[in-house]
Amino acid sequence: MNLFEAIFAHNSAAPAIHFQGCELTYGELRARTLRMAQVITSLGTAPGDRVALLLNDSPDFIEAFIAICSLGAVAVPINMSLRLDEQCSILHNSGARLALMEDDIRNTLLTDAREKLRCLENIVIVDRKAEEEFSDEQSGSSFSVTEFVLRDPPLRLDWLTSLLERSTDTPAPEFPTPGENDPAFILYTSGSTGEPKGAMHRQADLFYTNQTFCREVLGVTKDDRLFSSSRLPFAYGLGNSFTFPLLNGATTILCREKPTPDIIAQTLATARPTIFFAVPVVYNLLLDHHRSGRQLDCSSLRLCVSAGEALPAHLGEEWEREFGVQLLDGIGSTEMLHMFMSNHENDVRYGSSGRMLDGYEARLLDENGEPTPDGVEGNLWIKGESASRYYWERPEESARTFVDGWVRTGDLYRRDSDGYWFHMGRSDDCFKSSGQWVSPVEVEGVLLRHADVSRAAVVEDFDEHQLPCACAFVVRQDVESDPGSVEQGLRELAAASLARFKQPRKYVFVNELPYTATGKIQRFKLRQSLRNKEPEEQSRMSKSIQETFAPNLACFGCGPANPKGLHIGSFPVGDEVVAEWQPSTEYEAFPGVLSGGIIGTLLDCHCNWTAAWYLMQKAGADKPPCTVTADYAITLKRPTPTDQPIRMRARVVESTEDRAVVEGELISHDKVCATCRGTFVAVKPGHPAYHRW
Repeated sequence: MNLFEAIFAHNSAAPAIHFQGCELTYGELRARTLRMAQVITSLGTAPGDRVALLLNDSPDFIEAFIAICSLGAVAVPINMSLRLDEQCSILHNSGARLALMEDDIRNTLLTDAREKLRCLENIVIVDRKAEEEFSDEQSGSSFSVTEFVLRDPPLRLDWLTSLLERSTDTPAPEFPTPGENDPAFILYTSGSTGEPKGAMHRQADLFYTNQTFCREVLGVTKDDRLFSSSRLPFAYGLGNSFTFPLLNGATTILCREKPTPDIIAQTLATARPTIFFAVPVVYNLLLDHHRSGRQLDCSSLRLCVSAGEALPAHLGEEWEREFGVQLLDGIGSTEMLHMFMSNHENDVRYGSSGRMLDGYEARLLDENGEPTPDGVEGNLWIKGESASRYYWERPEESARTFVDGWVRTGDLYRRDSDGYWFHMGRSDDCFKSSGQWVSPVEVEGVLLRHADVSRAAVVEDFDEHQLPCACAFVVRQDVESDPGSVEQGLRELAAASLARFKQPRKYVFVNELPYTATGKIQRFKLRQSLRNKEPEEQSRMSKSIQETFAPNLACFGCGPANPKGLHIGSFPVGDEVVAEWQPSTEYEAFPGVLSGGIIGTLLDCHCNWTAAWYLMQKAGADKPPCTVTADYAITLKRPTPTDQPIRMRARVVESTEDRAVVEGELISHDKVCATCRGTFVAVKPGHPAYHRW
């Protein structure tokens, strides 16, 4: 059975969509979807072709998504709140030749990013109000994407209304039964730690999430009305607003506007949903809204659901206490399409992600790939039939994430003896302090118990001795409150609740925390805000390794005494060695882009000093040995701009008495531009490459 047949097997007179105060029945939605499919077919879309959707939550989105998938093409929903360059990156990566988009974003794309739309051949503009102002003759006009690049065929613009009118004589579309592994849609990750990746999914994956999470946890019936503040382009929002209501004959409540607390409050009062979905930050905003005297009407709700990141226990408890509705926290991912673990109605343990759902398997592995026992945290791997098989056009990332049917989530979890799972943070957010792992989520949970704290985020920082420690970014409930007294209270609370190595050494008070569009804290931005200060702080605290041990050394690529060298200054920071270097135009391969040869030299030099420093520490010597490169490989991942300083990080991953294997990376604009791995050997006097300090 394909998606079209499954959705429209329900009562045609039942309400399918509530939108802008009106309701669309399943029969009306079916007719509109058929016409949308005729439009898409008339534009030459074939099975396997990618079709991008840059649309707000609306019936148009629903119709287009059903039509694209059912025709055998591949839908590519794109988050409307992404930056322009991120949207262009997804359009380029997906290779979509057809895009349906809102008129306002059409103007932005064609004005500010024309040269990046090389794959697009057709744009269909969806804007009811604007379409009334244009004649039919204007639809179908050609647009030259750039005066400098010839396009054949040129980019074609059409209004959806005009295409619908002209498609009345088009033959009825055929919806084939999908093959077992036929792709149906690509969902791009939110990019909380890097460039978005497109997880490829099948129609069968939608049905599987309906049979698991929806049946087991939600128990949706035809009388339910589902409302999600998370939008349709996200895996979480797609399940909440599309899969679960429409595969069960229920009603989905769609909201075109940004779901602010005022909009959500109005929707709860007027549309009367029975199930509400949001992320923790939204629930916190709604509680603030309610406390301010603007009452939140939750009387129609029978369930509330949270996902996106761990729900603090106090937030779930306060929500249930205030509104009498249980708040079910769970975890899912773009790669798994929706939830694979969740709390259940009348079986809620706040602070946990609940229990595993039937139909999914989980395992926790330590840093050596060995299983961890109950009560011990490990890296979470998941297996289930809704899993994506690969990332679109990203084989290296796919090989790391999808292994023998298992999916690496990047989350750290522990499971207690009762079978409840507790989120301990992201594997790339956790860090060691005093040689022991610190989970930011655990520390944040303690800080949020302080009455004057609204939000908190904990990241790795380094103390005056360059040893790793916890740093807390704090948003106060009252911006007029004294930060000194709040900090003192937080230090006392942390001392009473946390082991010493987990207690934040530093507190930074801010007005807002950075979030992704899905409500996840972007801790990497907070880490970057601290690292941006590192070079200046380091220069005040100590000299670089090169300046300390080789002030007169003149060799290519390093050594301050060399007037033509690259003048790298490498500083030990915890178990890493870091450096920052300012590019100049003389090292550009072409305007604005650093030469690959220079990148290789920078990383080679920095990793050599990393190896030398490590071997010195390991031997307890008073100066580093002279190391030479025995083996070295570099991977250039993306062009490195020259408009900002670049950073390098390196660490030793293997070692013997006289050699070290070092892995390094070069970073610009918060993105990894190059990585390397090399073997560096300590040589003695008499060796041709030996340098005497």
